[in-house]
Amino acid sequence: MHMALKVFLIGIGCIALVLLLFGAVQRALHDWFNVDVSLVPDIWQALSKIPSALGSALWQVINALGSFLAAPFNAFALTLYRFGLPLQFAQGLAIAIIIAFTALVAYSIAKWRGWI
Repeated sequence: MHMALKVFLIGIGCIALVLLLFGAVQRALHDWFNVDVSLVPDIWQALSKIPSALGSALWQVINALGSFLAAPFNAFALTLYRFGLPLQFAQGLAIAIIIAFTALVAYSIAKWRGWI
């Protein structure tokens, strides 16, 4: 078994044991001392927020990468639009020029290295 999987399983087991221990303490306080303390629901609520926080963080990273990759296209299209081209035509032309330039650079490198 891989070390990361062992650490993950031990972590899940520790969380379960802590929740069971807090549940037992909560039950003992309620039964023996008539003290109502909310231990387990608060911890469970905090733990339930972790997957949504991870998903939100991953979503923000994916959006940031998309914005990073789209920035040159948007900047070039906006420049062409400011020179008087219609926006849709400027976007298409910007994409075509950037892709053609990238292909030309890749072809030149391949030719220089002797791959072609």
